[in-house]
Amino acid sequence: MPNPPRPPEILLPDTFALVAGARAAYVLESDGEIGTLDAAAVAKRLRAGERPVVCHARHTAQRLGLERIDGFDVLELFAFVEPARFCLPTPGGV
Repeated sequence: MPNPPRPPEILLPDTFALVAGARAAYVLESDGEIGTLDAAAVAKRLRAGERPVVCHARHTAQRLGLERIDGFDVLELFAFVEPARFCLPTPGGV
């Protein structure tokens, strides 16, 4: 009896998740470590080429005083997968 086909493997980027709060940015590193960074530290990591996972990249960049964030935006992914479905543009809304 042949083995059933394996589902395709989904690989996630080895990067960090980023949420900008009112006073600091909160990060979840790929190894599970949780920490806080100030806007300058986030900008330094972004200039080094790291691309974080964010929800609503434009708003996150605005909160950190950055022009833009080049990352993986789950809000854009949601809008692509569910184009006619409303959600709040927050991590909880997605």
